[in-house]
Amino acid sequence: KNNPALLPIQIAYYTGLRIGEVCALTWQDIDLKEQCLTVRRSMRYNGTRHKLEVGATKRKKIRTVDFCNALA
Repeated sequence: KNNPALLPIQIAYYTGLRIGEVCALTWQDIDLKEQCLTVRRSMRYNGTRHKLEVGATKRKKIRTVDFCNALA
């Protein structure tokens, strides 16, 4: 239960988001009242620069994803 990776994995499981999208979420993207997430960006590893980068999502679209009570 004290594993720091647990919450990102639960978010990915309950919403169907990619791990990179989950890692790029900010508190501004989360609406607990409406129980939805706004996916604006994704995090990925750039092998050329050997760095993690935050950029556009795979399809380069902003989308809203609902989540259930279990995740809330």
